[in-house]
Amino acid sequence: QILAAFVQYRFGTAGSLLLAVVITLACLTTAVGLISACGAFFSREFPVSYQQVVWVFTIFCMAVANQGLDSLIQVSIPVLVGLYP
Repeated sequence: QILAAFVQYRFGTAGSLLLAVVITLACLTTAVGLISACGAFFSREFPVSYQQVVWVFTIFCMAVANQGLDSLIQVSIPVLVGLYP
């Protein structure tokens, strides 16, 4: 929020649009890399095709991403506390 407010103040609407595009592309490249790496690993370890694994992971990630940050944190805190007491 601080970065978005600063960019809006300093560069206006065009700067905010550019910031949104940059953040979207950064997140997209990370997601594509993780999904392709998982697809390669699971298709090598289990008798499923790469395309099937990629589709399953993509749909699962889209469903999880649409739950919202608060619900993701509520689910992940007990898991993290269990792993790192």
